[in-house]
Amino acid sequence: MSYIYLQFPELEDFIEYLKGKGIRLVGIVERVDRRATKAGVPMARYYFRLTAKDEERREVILCDITYYDGLEPFPSDREKLEKARKETEEKIANVFAEEASKGVIFQRIKAEYTKKPVKT
Repeated sequence: MSYIYLQFPELEDFIEYLKGKGIRLVGIVERVDRRATKAGVPMARYYFRLTAKDEERREVILCDITYYDGLEPFPSDREKLEKARKETEEKIANVFAEEASKGVIFQRIKAEYTKKPVKT
């Protein structure tokens, strides 16, 4: 039996859905999608993917928080990119902290994205 994938565009909607389902474990992965336009212009999208899983209903719940989407950044733009990443990371942390102050504690797991499965 396969999973149903639910994608939420807003972090607040994602959190509300998880609260309603009683899910408290969230994985956070930093990702980059690189692509090229038809003219060969390199493009990139940098984002955090928040993922939760509901085994009972066989659902995977996703929320992508983009902090950069445009031309592939030059090395000189790395400082701006890092600043945007930190601001977005703080925004995510603040939303979870706000929920914690209301008594809803989420366990967050930071992970690294790898394209190949890791053999154990």
